[in-house]
Amino acid sequence: MTVLVAYAPASEGREALSEGIKEAHLRKSDLLIVNIGRGHHDLEPEEVRGLETRLAEAGLGLTIESSVLSDPGMLSSRSPRTATST
Repeated sequence: MTVLVAYAPASEGREALSEGIKEAHLRKSDLLIVNIGRGHHDLEPEEVRGLETRLAEAGLGLTIESSVLSDPGMLSSRSPRTATST
């Protein structure tokens, strides 16, 4: 089993990460962090190494994925082309 944390660079994201680490230890499961913010996660390289070390000491793994969301306002408002007969 893997514990999944949907992380966004905000205080709520930090709290979710903290709770996810506790849950991974409790369940003896790997931790998957998915960045759901609108940009790169704000986890510093030292922080990531610290998480990896902390989990590795318990025999657990860490994976970080990014799912950068696009801004809906940036989408084109053009209509799709339709075929016309001549």
